[in-house]
Amino acid sequence: GEALGSEAHDLDVNVLLGPDLNIKRNPLGGRCFEYWSEDPYLAGHEAIGIVAGVQSKGVGTSLKHFAANNQETDRLRISANISQRALREIYFPAFEHIVKEAQPWTIMCAYNCINGVHAAQDHWLLTDVLRDEWGFEGIVMSDWGADHDRVASLNAGLNLEMPPSYTDDQIVYAARDGRIQPAQLDRMAQGMIDLVNACIQKNQPELTEQAVTQLRQGMEAFAGLAPRFGQEQFTEQNVARMQALSQRMTQMRGHMAKMTAMTSQQLATLLPEQSM
Repeated sequence: GEALGSEAHDLDVNVLLGPDLNIKRNPLGGRCFEYWSEDPYLAGHEAIGIVAGVQSKGVGTSLKHFAANNQETDRLRISANISQRALREIYFPAFEHIVKEAQPWTIMCAYNCINGVHAAQDHWLLTDVLRDEWGFEGIVMSDWGADHDRVASLNAGLNLEMPPSYTDDQIVYAARDGRIQPAQLDRMAQGMIDLVNACIQKNQPELTEQAVTQLRQGMEAFAGLAPRFGQEQFTEQNVARMQALSQRMTQMRGHMAKMTAMTSQQLATLLPEQSM
């Protein structure tokens, strides 16, 4: 976390859009490589180090995707119909732990609906639970294109629509005709003011020749962390497990079997090479 925060600071990045805390329900999930665990306790107690470390360097984080954005099929618009008990025991704990212990600067709400209500328009989710129960003090932003109703989402507790749709006139008209109360508008606006002030207060990097050299050295040191972490995984037990797996016959088909993909492509959208 501290390494990420230092590099982000030197690159003049104000908020890192992560970590991702959704539960790994299915290995076919296109974003599973970003998620921490299939276990809600581990997800929260591991990812909190990223949040605390990054924010210790004056850079914000954004927990995502709140909440229950856990399946690939129709991921952008599905309604995740989940009982209160399952939400509280499986899908909320990682978010709750980090909010209470580390206060991330931002939280990104999900594309999907929860029990028929879009996450960006869910007052129970964004205000009753997140702010009133857990004490969240930061701002809530939408996932990209997940805000379907500017007025409803602002009333629910969404501070920031991403990306901007340039429909602020809807907010103005709603404030004038009483669909948005002044207190709620002030509350959402104040959150954005606080975030901007936090970003301004962090020390801006000076692009001097010495600063560029230090940045390059820091990035080289950061790049050296990945191999070290990888080496730590090569215990005798893990090597034996990999050797056993390598003896099994595995068939890989399609374009991605020939081309190595080190990370996701287009935010892990999986498209067939050919379709019928």
